[in-house]
Amino acid sequence: MKKRPIVIIGFIFLFKINFCLAATIPEGIWSGVLNYSGRTWDIGIQLEEANEKLICKFYSTALWRWEYELDSVVYKDNQLMANLPFDIGTLKARFLSDKWEGEVSILNTDKKIPITLFSIKIEEINKVSTVITNGDTKIGASLFTPGKKGSYSLITVIHGAGDSYRETPPIWFLANYYAQQGFACLIYDKRGNGESSGNWRTVDFNTRASDIITCLKWAIQANKQIDKNKIGLMAVSQGAWIADLVAQGFPEVDFIINVAAPLSSPAIADTYALKNELLRGNWNIKDIGERVELWNLSVDVCRNPGDDKYWNKLTDQIEFYRNQAWFQQSPYEPQRYSWFRDWYKLVADFDPMPVLKQLNIPVLWMYGNRDTQSDLADNIAKLNNLKRQLNKDYTLEIFANSGHGVMGPVDEYGNDQNPVTTPEDFFPTIVKWIKSRE
Repeated sequence: MKKRPIVIIGFIFLFKINFCLAATIPEGIWSGVLNYSGRTWDIGIQLEEANEKLICKFYSTALWRWEYELDSVVYKDNQLMANLPFDIGTLKARFLSDKWEGEVSILNTDKKIPITLFSIKIEEINKVSTVITNGDTKIGASLFTPGKKGSYSLITVIHGAGDSYRETPPIWFLANYYAQQGFACLIYDKRGNGESSGNWRTVDFNTRASDIITCLKWAIQANKQIDKNKIGLMAVSQGAWIADLVAQGFPEVDFIINVAAPLSSPAIADTYALKNELLRGNWNIKDIGERVELWNLSVDVCRNPGDDKYWNKLTDQIEFYRNQAWFQQSPYEPQRYSWFRDWYKLVADFDPMPVLKQLNIPVLWMYGNRDTQSDLADNIAKLNNLKRQLNKDYTLEIFANSGHGVMGPVDEYGNDQNPVTTPEDFFPTIVKWIKSRE
């Protein structure tokens, strides 16, 4: 079983640059705090010598990053300069025997934020990987566990929308972070990604849930230190629909952490997101209504792919709006047949509410107060109804100045005020909630 170093900081960027071997490279992990734009970030770097190359890894919990590759770094005369990702800016620091002193120059501004990085001690974690068979589909999976003795909770991280696999930066980060916190963490490759066969675009949410249940059964069997009474799931956005189905199909699940989870169907949630996107683009209400009408007609085509009636209704309405100013500026020319239409037919009308009514396990619901993709008011109303009518064990956490995925800061319209990070108390809230149930 392989062991990997793990650390509580956030960005990891890997650089391999030639350097002078006569110089002494400050090896180890160095962590500091950056205060900017109303938020506090944790930042860490790790320098190593290997094959006459400089290896520099950069971490940040606030940005869900672990072992993330950076494109350029320079180290000379005890001074380090590195370009940070996400257009954050440049880190410049000088090594002073037991710490790094420097600053981060924020991109496209004249702001220079001081930072001091101190040496920290790392712990070792264990990782075991496998490929599991679910029917005729292979699913790649990895289990991260802490080095401590005794039992521990298991958290399975569930993918959201789009392609994703175990080493997708946020997924990789979460596995390392949770193991460092003393939990086991299970991650896997989504169908058609990494070592997983198949194609997520051709299956419904129930099939994706069955992949995760298969991985869970393997993990529990493979590691006897996992407490079978402390099996949890974590999901963001679209992944929450999958998490609910996993819990329904695998009664051993004891709790769920749902982040930015819509409590409506994908079709309704996507309509809400489209309206907000147009509002941010300064569209007027009339034009928004017309554009949303086309979207709803397009969804009807997805539901009825072989029926000319629905396609003709959509194309007729497109022609009706073609000379409108909004259409000229933002043309809408959908294809009748595409992988998206085939996939959306499978998932568009999935309603999570019947599943949630059936489940009787604790759920931590986490939202940004300015989420433009998941209808916060609707979600809160539904959660409160479930708590009142069915006595659900729900905990609701809403984070200020945060958008979808609880990233921020965002303005009142939901526009990112770059660079965006997770609130400082986001992960501590999760860890505290899990441990309160141990």
